[in-house]
Amino acid sequence: MEMAIVQLGGHPVTIRPDEVGIGKRESTGDVAKTLSCYHALIGARVFDHKTVVELSSYSLVPVINMLSNEAHPLQALADLLTIKQEFEQLEGLKIAYIGDSNNVARSLAIGSLMAGVEFRVASPKGYEFSASIFREFNPLAVKFCKLVNLRVP
Repeated sequence: MEMAIVQLGGHPVTIRPDEVGIGKRESTGDVAKTLSCYHALIGARVFDHKTVVELSSYSLVPVINMLSNEAHPLQALADLLTIKQEFEQLEGLKIAYIGDSNNVARSLAIGSLMAGVEFRVASPKGYEFSASIFREFNPLAVKFCKLVNLRVP
């Protein structure tokens, strides 16, 4: 991410978790407001997705989720761009994801469905998407494409 920002003419500033103590020494709201005064964009790589949501609610500038326990949208974007480079288009393709239904799979499912790609996921028992997450995909699948959940024994 830092190199991309530099290549686009920006100046990235990296702040480690132990330096800011977000949600511990400093409230998430105070961190968001302060960073908003100095930066045009906040990229947050955090564990708890609620932190990204809270940052974006207080920030005066856009907040990008660089990784959370619920989503990894930049990885999904990189995956979809790589697939597009290989196949020249996304719409009409089928993607099969095999593995635990984690933050990467969730973001790839959302991105795929929005790009008109049929997304299939096969996960071992106990590692599937929850029913609530699957329901989150349904409006996207109805509008854009098809989602198939396969079970791996």
